[in-house]
Amino acid sequence: MYTSNTNTHTQNFGKLAQLTSVKYAEMDDLERDEWNQREEADKARYLHELSEYIPPPGFDKNGDAIKPPKPKKPKKTKGGKIRDPNAPKKCVSAYLMYQNAMRSSFQSENPGMVSK
Repeated sequence: MYTSNTNTHTQNFGKLAQLTSVKYAEMDDLERDEWNQREEADKARYLHELSEYIPPPGFDKNGDAIKPPKPKKPKKTKGGKIRDPNAPKKCVSAYLMYQNAMRSSFQSENPGMVSK
C-alpha cells in the first residue's frame, strides 16, 4: 500500500493494477507494439541465456532442483521450488513490463508516497 505523510491518499496494489490495466487496454496499437517488442526482446534474452546455461549437479536445464525419490513417510516442507540462483530469469509479458513502468512512474510522480 502506498501512503503519504502529507495527505490521506492511499494507493494499494489492487487499485494500481486496476488503473494500469485500464490504461493498457486503452493503449493505441503503435504504443502496444512497442511493449510487445520489449516482450519479444526479453524472450530472446531468456532463450539465449537458457541455451548457454549449464546447470550444476542436482538441477535440471531450467534451474529447478531435481527432486530426490520420496521417502516412505513424507515430511511437510515450507516454501516453493528450490531454484539455482544462477539460472536465467524467466521472460516477462508486455503487460507486466508496462505495469512495472507505471509503478515506477507513479512512485516518481508522488515522492511523498511510501510502499507498505
